[in-house]
Amino acid sequence: MNKVLERLKEEKEMRLKGCLYHYTQVKFAYNTNRIEGSKLTEDETRYIYETYTISTGKNKTANVNDIIETVNHFSCFNYLLDIAEKPLSEIIIKEFHKILKTGSSDSFKDWFRVGEYKTRKNIVGDIETALPSEVNKKMKSLLSNYLKGNIDLNKIIDFHYNFEKIHPFQDGNGRVGRLIMFKECLKNNIIPFIIEDEKKQFYYMGLKEYPNSKTRLNEICLYSQDIYIDVLKYFNIDYGCKTINNEKNKKVRNKDKLLQNIKSRDKQQDNLKYTKYHTASYELKDLIDNITKITELEKYNSKITKLTYKNKNAADVYVLQRKNGSIIDIWHFNNDFNKIQALKFIKDWDKRKTE
Repeated sequence: MNKVLERLKEEKEMRLKGCLYHYTQVKFAYNTNRIEGSKLTEDETRYIYETYTISTGKNKTANVNDIIETVNHFSCFNYLLDIAEKPLSEIIIKEFHKILKTGSSDSFKDWFRVGEYKTRKNIVGDIETALPSEVNKKMKSLLSNYLKGNIDLNKIIDFHYNFEKIHPFQDGNGRVGRLIMFKECLKNNIIPFIIEDEKKQFYYMGLKEYPNSKTRLNEICLYSQDIYIDVLKYFNIDYGCKTINNEKNKKVRNKDKLLQNIKSRDKQQDNLKYTKYHTASYELKDLIDNITKITELEKYNSKITKLTYKNKNAADVYVLQRKNGSIIDIWHFNNDFNKIQALKFIKDWDKRKTE
């Protein structure tokens, strides 16, 4: 048996507090529900787990669904440990959903079908998912392909992406999908992991980019895996199982470097050169030292300003800056810049960013 699974099951049976099982129950329920919009804090999640009561601050209320689905997730994890060594199946996947959503407001909707596949179309982000009429066939095909041959971390992550792309349930797909990943890691002697809420944007982008590049989703899973390894070390648990995708690769990962790569990739994404007019991109703080003249010449929907400054070669350079929520988009143009080109570029940029 996987040593991590062995420890988790042992502590579950003993109802041991303050150890790996306790830690995992709280961290897993808090983060996975928070990613999906729960307002409960980690302390409140821990309080529910430890006392089976809810304590909120003064003049604060808690959403009943958040509480129910937190308690249900504790039960999901217990079920996960009970069936961890069984091959993944539609029965297991549906049972995760049934346990998670029972008693929630969704369970009172006749069409919602707790523990069964969706009856209405849904989307994840801006991505279309499988039609209700397609789900049965697609899930059978997904599981059949997944269960062929050896299963490693790459295969588990690939299954997760395809599961989320199908989005078989009306709601709860993300949480069920992450439960499946944890279960399959334990089943296949791989270190499990918990995606943290504070890293959800990296996680979401990883899912979105996955058809074209698997790097970001792989990196956030590896980073999360390294966090769990640190926890195992803290509890002096000899995990003795695979921690990397390829057993032949003995290189030790560094979670700080992984996080740096993730952040760096996000920055590179913002700096993509989509047209011939986009020759560079700079952070605003890097521009300030070089600006000799700032003139608000033209505006596009009052959020875009044209700035001019001299570069190191004393040539005129034009920079277009737009504040979009908390993001600042900055484009650096050569001397052939003009208003028509700029407006076309901005429209093309926005179109590409939403594709």
